[in-house]
Amino acid sequence: MQCNECGRQLKRLPFILDDSEIADMQLAIDKINTAQTALKAEVYAGYRFEQDRDIYAYFKAVFDEMAEGRFLYATWERRVRSHYGYPEGELLVINGECFTHEEA
Repeated sequence: MQCNECGRQLKRLPFILDDSEIADMQLAIDKINTAQTALKAEVYAGYRFEQDRDIYAYFKAVFDEMAEGRFLYATWERRVRSHYGYPEGELLVINGECFTHEEA
C-alpha cells in the first residue's frame, strides 16, 4: 500500500484497532476538525457579534474544542501504543489498520 500524501510505501503494523478504539480516535479527530473549520475566516465572518466579548467567547470556545480534541487524541494514542506494545515510531491509521512508512 502507498501513502496518499507522499506516495511512499507503507508497512502494515501487526495489529488492528477494535471498534471502540476507532470510535475514540474519530471523536478526537472530529473535534479537531470542527475547531479548525470554525477558525476559517469565511465561517466566523458570517456571525454577527454584538460586542467584543462575543468575539472573545467565540474564539475561546473554538480553542477549548481544539484543546479537548488534541487532548483526546494524545490520550487515545498513548492507550493504543501501550495496549499493542508499540511505544514509539510513526502510527498511521487507515480503516482501522495501522501502518508506518517503510524505511527509505
